[in-house]
Amino acid sequence: MKLKNLMFRIFILLFLLLVVVGCSNGNSEDSSNGKSGSGDESVTVNAIFPSGDGAEDDMKELTKQFEEENPNINVELEFVAYNSMKQKILTSAKTGDYDVTMVDLPWLAQFANAGILQEVPGEISQEDKDDIFDPILNGVTYNDKMYAMPWKNDAKFLFYNKEMLEEGGIDSPPKTWEEFKEQAQKIKDQDIVEHPTVWSWSQGEALVCDYVAVSSGLGGDIVKNGEPTFTNENIKEATEFMVDTLETGLSNPNSTEYLEQDVLDNFINEDSAFALNWSFMYNEVKNSDIADKLGITIVPGSEDVKSSTVYGGEGLGITSGSENPEEAWKYIQFLTSKEVQKNNIEITLPIWKSLYTDEKVLEDNPELVETAEEQFNHMVSRPKIPAYGELSQTIQVGVQEVLTGNKDVETGLKDLQKEAESVMQ
Repeated sequence: MKLKNLMFRIFILLFLLLVVVGCSNGNSEDSSNGKSGSGDESVTVNAIFPSGDGAEDDMKELTKQFEEENPNINVELEFVAYNSMKQKILTSAKTGDYDVTMVDLPWLAQFANAGILQEVPGEISQEDKDDIFDPILNGVTYNDKMYAMPWKNDAKFLFYNKEMLEEGGIDSPPKTWEEFKEQAQKIKDQDIVEHPTVWSWSQGEALVCDYVAVSSGLGGDIVKNGEPTFTNENIKEATEFMVDTLETGLSNPNSTEYLEQDVLDNFINEDSAFALNWSFMYNEVKNSDIADKLGITIVPGSEDVKSSTVYGGEGLGITSGSENPEEAWKYIQFLTSKEVQKNNIEITLPIWKSLYTDEKVLEDNPELVETAEEQFNHMVSRPKIPAYGELSQTIQVGVQEVLTGNKDVETGLKDLQKEAESVMQ
């Protein structure tokens, strides 16, 4: 009897020892990955996005969907004014205040160079990379490393008034910038509209975007191999083109004071036959009184360049201070997934080539989607240099001086080259 009691006590002790050891091992594993084995402990991912783009409610709804699919991950959203966002990220990203951030692509080089962003995890398959437009992947790459996942996708397109072109005896929109001038002159000569084209050439980032689009379409790169090239013949040709359209009245003289919204308003008022603008303009015109007159096509090029426009996309990056990079990456993968982009075409044109033949993507705006599919193969990014903000300001001032007649083209570009070299040294 005593022997049985002793063995029973020994059995109980062994059982309790095993339980304690098991719990100890489980806790050790939990502390290393930030998750509980039972799935009860949650991780919070802090994400920062720009406010005022009309997509806040959509983002909240998508985030709620993500949390339902990932009950262990809670996402805290913060929306800040775009003009304040860059500085906020620069001052707080390394401290771990945010895990996920929107990255406007002109910021990418500065963020990467300053150690603000982690490299994107090596979980993107070659198959997925092949399904993303090359200029888009290039836009989120700096020094051969990928620092953001492409997300919102945009470019400038050429919009035109079909009725005006038809009245001018023009069968199809221009394929080159030379044809563009010829068609604009035809329209002007027939008094269809006084100034056939309108631009966003106010002293701002919009001017730089148009300058990149026109220059690259004529074979020029404003920065090549890390050096400014404003005295290059192709850049000179592009600048002369812009000045000439103003001097001959082909471009609305108020273009030097206009931003993108002004371009839209001018076009809807039928004060222009052509306009260069972002994709938002398509839906705005489609909801206007001239919806049936709207045409959209790829941006003109030249004899050697089929087309070229400026890439205006945004990416999603993981901050260097993030303590939850795995969960942050999971959230980014969700937002940029084919399924989410297919079902949220109102937020962004897809980054995925394969979606451009999807019926759901095509159903509302087939003309825009089909044009974008072609245009997204012909885009260039603004210069990817850490000092891009300063360079952009320099370009805005320098090109404006030429467009407004304060300097002739040759003098203005020589001065701009010196200023740009100083900024980039």
